[in-house]
Amino acid sequence: DFDTVEQMNEAIIKSINDNVPQNAVLFNLGDIMFGDKRKLPELMDKFICKNHHLIYGNHDTFIRKNPEYQSLFSSCSDYLEIRSGHKDIVMSHYAMRVWNKSHRGSLHLYGHSHFSLPPYGRSLYVGWCKWRRPLRLDEIIEILSKQDIALVDHHNPQTNP
Repeated sequence: DFDTVEQMNEAIIKSINDNVPQNAVLFNLGDIMFGDKRKLPELMDKFICKNHHLIYGNHDTFIRKNPEYQSLFSSCSDYLEIRSGHKDIVMSHYAMRVWNKSHRGSLHLYGHSHFSLPPYGRSLYVGWCKWRRPLRLDEIIEILSKQDIALVDHHNPQTNP
């Protein structure tokens, strides 16, 4: 709902800067920007938070191929697992049906789908186009704690007796 890509980028940057303190950790689940890719360093300079991790999206090939662009981030990866408190969290650009420890209640965060997929287990679309701001971990935990654990594949006693 923007007239230009630049307007969209500026709105996203503003929402991140308004909600993510300088000393926080920011996980971006891919597709960092649209428009002129040579402007990535200028765009990254606009973020207040400098501890910025990128999980590659399908539109981030230009970063994957360029070590100079990769150096603008704290890390770049296709997939990332972290533990925060007592919660295991799996992050990827794409939604998954199963992920590490999903049968034990781990959380899965993803982007890409523009919230077109139905809710599934303890996974959550965290894209900006749905929330219009980055979500804090405590918010994510609260949202997903109300979701049932999806027991599929060999962890489901009904399908794998």
